[in-house]
Amino acid sequence: MNGQILLSGSHTEAQPGIAIIHGTVHTITRGTLEDHTVLTRGGVIEESTPSPSVPDGYQAIDARGRIVMPGMIDAHTHIGLCEEGVGWDSSDLSEAVEPAAPALRGLDAVNPGDMAFQEAVAAGITTVGVAPGSDAVIGGSCVAIKTHGRVLHEMLLREPCGLKIAFGRNPQFHFREQKKYPSTRMGVAGVLREKLAEARNYARKRERAHRDPEQFCETDLALEVLCRMLRREFPARVHVANAEDIATVLRIADEFGFDVVLDHATEGHLVPSLLAERHVPCVVGPMMVAGKSPQTRNLTFRTPAALAREGVPVALTTDHPVIPLKLLPLQAALAVKAGLDEKAALRAITIHPAEILGVANRVGSLEPGKDADVVILTGNPLDPFTNVVATLVNGRLVCTGKGAFAPLHT
Repeated sequence: MNGQILLSGSHTEAQPGIAIIHGTVHTITRGTLEDHTVLTRGGVIEESTPSPSVPDGYQAIDARGRIVMPGMIDAHTHIGLCEEGVGWDSSDLSEAVEPAAPALRGLDAVNPGDMAFQEAVAAGITTVGVAPGSDAVIGGSCVAIKTHGRVLHEMLLREPCGLKIAFGRNPQFHFREQKKYPSTRMGVAGVLREKLAEARNYARKRERAHRDPEQFCETDLALEVLCRMLRREFPARVHVANAEDIATVLRIADEFGFDVVLDHATEGHLVPSLLAERHVPCVVGPMMVAGKSPQTRNLTFRTPAALAREGVPVALTTDHPVIPLKLLPLQAALAVKAGLDEKAALRAITIHPAEILGVANRVGSLEPGKDADVVILTGNPLDPFTNVVATLVNGRLVCTGKGAFAPLHT
């Protein structure tokens, strides 16, 4: 399977039909529907209808007085890589001595047994992006997965969904401590340029070998990944905080020609027009941390609103386990308090992260044909006092608000 984009899931026609009746349905992409029924069968959404009747063969869930919405999504986490209850540090996420390791795959290190997955489901978070860490300049590929499953292939949505690249002080200080290159911000940018130039030359060599069998070219797994990024098969997922580093990232992307998603974008509010004119998506957060370092000195909950006003696609992240994944909707609520439109806040934890992960055809909104990942809540999802009543993943009721979890299915 190496080198292929993997699309998986656990749809099965044997799954029973479920009718979620009388709910206030936040479709995200088609408005809010009052007193509607959401029908699911075979793991997918069939339709939303004002009819309260339950078709034969469907199990009914009464959502009267409840909010029904798509499962929430965090596009940037380390869930399953940094496991709760076992202790972790940043060295768990990145190869400590190699500044560029694009052949690594986050897929290979995710443990579905991490207890944080159950906490995510209980909070109504049904899809996550999982990324390697930010000590290396190029840390490896990211993967989009569901938060419920016994083994990873049952949870898999898309791999790779991006290539982790880190700018600024994380890789700089990490390698400075080792007295190795790169130890400056110039050096971090230099490592990326060098590897991209290698990949571009490798692509030309491979093309010559394809035309002429005598021009043999050995496969280089690391450069193959970079070549795919240069062909825009997936974006660079760039860890970046400061405005000066954001400008450098975009400059290198223009030089070599690849798509970029900015993770964290802590000072994105200082350069919103720069991001808007390139339509660069930003996964903003975590915002619930102390702003006492050079990378967080300008940390503010106003960043999502400032970017959204300029037309920048905005998603929110907990950066789990930096902030517990279950606090994703709370971050959205605090962003609303700081000026983000409420509808934009809901999109920032549903359809926008789905688009960033390249899985919006499957998740992120309640539409016919999409996965039946559905959350039923007691009230406004952005109200801290709201509780999750039930969570469905792939049309299966996997958790109730009482904390009861359904058994994992094969």
